[in-house]
Amino acid sequence: MGALRERGIESTVAAQALHQQSAYRDLPGCSGSFPGSDECAARGLALPTPPAMSEDDIDQVASALQQILR
Repeated sequence: MGALRERGIESTVAAQALHQQSAYRDLPGCSGSFPGSDECAARGLALPTPPAMSEDDIDQVASALQQILR
């Protein structure tokens, strides 16, 4: 997320694992270890998706991701 921020692109963690959210934490079956869920939550990334996002903005985000992931 830091590399995107340096390029002027906001991003956030996509989602918290369900078993860690307060609404689900105390439900039966939600206690314990869920390493797959934890890994997916840790790797998820929410990118900007405003309805007024221009084609140029989309290209900027895609280009930044390509540069970072190389």
